[in-house]
Amino acid sequence: MTYSSQPASQQALYDKLVAQERVIQSAAMPQAETPSCLNLFDRWATCFALTPQFTHVYRYGVFNDCADKLDDFKFCLTLKGLDRAQRHEAFVERKARAMATRRMPGGDTSEEIWTLRQDNAGNGVVDPTFVDPAFLQANLQQDEGGKGGQQSRKV
Repeated sequence: MTYSSQPASQQALYDKLVAQERVIQSAAMPQAETPSCLNLFDRWATCFALTPQFTHVYRYGVFNDCADKLDDFKFCLTLKGLDRAQRHEAFVERKARAMATRRMPGGDTSEEIWTLRQDNAGNGVVDPTFVDPAFLQANLQQDEGGKGGQQSRKV
């Protein structure tokens, strides 16, 4: 789906989101993990099982028609003539366009509330040995103030 009928700003935003999603989806799905058609068929068939249907009814109030999983399976069947790298690129592109459409204003993502973090934040690695000095100071003051009126007893 393209936003060619929308204003130029909407199309530019869509193109930007597709480019971001290509990177995200390529990282999330390495070429070795490209789903096979049999795997996608299994996902579609499993969608009709009792537990996933109960979960869907609980969350949304209606049964799941599993159309998204059927569409994935049918898409896979159209790629049977392509080699592994081309199939992977097609899956990444399809997922990127779908997620970009969801991320557009009014879409179905949490970006209506949260903004997507653009920096790498130190690659998301936190030093487990780091203790914030302000936290230590606050705890020391609390310990000194809290134990002043209490006497410890030894039994």
